[in-house]
Amino acid sequence: SAFTIKAGSHSALHPGQTADIYRDNEWQGVIGALHPSLLQQLDIPQAVYLFEVRLSSLLKARIPA
Repeated sequence: SAFTIKAGSHSALHPGQTADIYRDNEWQGVIGALHPSLLQQLDIPQAVYLFEVRLSSLLKARIPA
């Protein structure tokens, strides 16, 4: 089954630049830009993007032919 991306939120990620990843309406992960306040605290001068995905979900995925 296909993955779905929906607007999401996470305290460590930038509001409006965060998305939740679903498969069969079940949460599978999150992707987004690191929150600007964390970039400043960590003295990182450029945007940082990160993701977290359940490995079991990826292992079950199939690439369409």
